[in-house]
Amino acid sequence: MLKLPVLFEHYREHRVAQADMGFWEYVSLHYFSGITYDADYACDMQLPFKSISLVYVFLFALQPPVEAAWALTLPDDVTDKSDLPPVLGILLSPYLGTPAQPPEA
Repeated sequence: MLKLPVLFEHYREHRVAQADMGFWEYVSLHYFSGITYDADYACDMQLPFKSISLVYVFLFALQPPVEAAWALTLPDDVTDKSDLPPVLGILLSPYLGTPAQPPEA
């Protein structure tokens, strides 16, 4: 996308040399006719998608060493489960274990 102005500027240069050249003829000349080593070859290689320009992006994932020992310690008030509400058996469907049950009539 950054090279689009170069494309149109080069097209304008071709229009000065050949006034009857249309834009699609210009695109066909530069992209579908093979490589021509002429006087403006260096300008042609500046056009978008004419040369490979790689942009490298390095992504790292920082991870702890394999031998690192991780221990999660919770406060005592969190480990006390007496505050938690009991699971009510009436809320659980008897059909949860068999998902292919047909609906009741």
